[in-house]
Amino acid sequence: MIITNEQRVKDLADNIVMRTHEVYQYDINISNYQAIVGASDGQYPEHLMALKNVPYDQAVQQCPIADLEELAELFQYERASYLVRTEIVERTKANSILQVLITQLKELVGEEGYDAAISEAVARRG
Repeated sequence: MIITNEQRVKDLADNIVMRTHEVYQYDINISNYQAIVGASDGQYPEHLMALKNVPYDQAVQQCPIADLEELAELFQYERASYLVRTEIVERTKANSILQVLITQLKELVGEEGYDAAISEAVARRG
């Protein structure tokens, strides 16, 4: 066999550590984007309503300089609202893969060998 069970255990444990960090990073991103969304109501004032559905680069050119920061905050709100949703979807996918990896590793080493394999993977990661 080209790939030994020992190598497979290492690979699975390394991937579990990597995916755990990936899920954690999505959690951080979601919290940050939710904070941005929570800082605004996202409502366009009447004087900027005409720019609501205009592409960003065109809206920036059309917006009076005095209102540019307000417009930028509205665009940031919209972008953060979108990113919260996509980060949740990606976190869910990463977490699903993580759970499959955990199951595979436990099938190879049992519950008793799981913690040791993960500890070794964390040590390898440095």
